[in-house]
Amino acid sequence: MTDIVKFRWKKLCTFLIALATYYPSLSQSFVWTGKEHSATIGLFTSILEDKNDRFTIAEIGNSVNLNRFSPLHRTSLHFGFTNSTYWVRFELRNQTKNSLLLELDQAFLESVNLYYRDSSLPRKEILSGYKMRLKNKPIIDHLQLFPLP
Repeated sequence: MTDIVKFRWKKLCTFLIALATYYPSLSQSFVWTGKEHSATIGLFTSILEDKNDRFTIAEIGNSVNLNRFSPLHRTSLHFGFTNSTYWVRFELRNQTKNSLLLELDQAFLESVNLYYRDSSLPRKEILSGYKMRLKNKPIIDHLQLFPLP
């Protein structure tokens, strides 16, 4: 499954994620075997800074923009305070039958969109962020948590 996350550090941040089954990944896949309780996937991600928040998820998937992603080369997804939107791509291979949670360890992300496509169509989107009412978040928590299929 390939994920793309969109987020913006707009005075704080908007975050966007999309799953790799939808877009071929530029980074190596992260393989979840279930042997650990949790894992950090920062080193398995690629980033695209969208300084003017102009791209849509459809535009991000074209070959020109896919080639603009750069490997992160660090574990932290912290980009400081900026008005930019960041697109984060990663491919996750879950070798267990268990559902997983994606945790963005940032309480102050203004908005976060997770886009993914598993074996079914069409692409799915899950929204979160501190501007969203807690009761409307996919998982009620001060951080951004996303259930992954």
